[in-house]
Amino acid sequence: MQRLNFLLTIVLLATGCAAQQTEPSDPGNEPEGCEGNYPANPSWIKYGKSELSVKETQSVQRKKVWRIHLQPTPNSGLDDALVIITGKTPDALTWINKSGKKSDDPYIWICVPDETSPGDYYFSVTVVGVGTIDPRVTVEE
Repeated sequence: MQRLNFLLTIVLLATGCAAQQTEPSDPGNEPEGCEGNYPANPSWIKYGKSELSVKETQSVQRKKVWRIHLQPTPNSGLDDALVIITGKTPDALTWINKSGKKSDDPYIWICVPDETSPGDYYFSVTVVGVGTIDPRVTVEE
């Protein structure tokens, strides 16, 4: 029953998050409220047929863009795989809630709201057809 609930949650998140996907990575299309405020080094989500990892998840700052680079293994056929990023707690869900595909945009853009409290935020990364991992990100003062 837990597995069925989990799969149903993923389907619901995928359909809800897909509608919130940001525009392609043109510098003029960052999330509203964070225009031009993104770090030079993005976080990386690397995934393949039997691999899923998050690399270089650095600290982020309020009212800045957190760029997450999608990097499927070359020739894996996963450029069209849906990547779903969601917060694990109610406070994280208010701003960590995006999805995307490498074939649409190599980045997922997340605006860290100005009112976000400093601290660690746990989130889930699900690559449909690959798996799920639960990393964290630190919001700085």
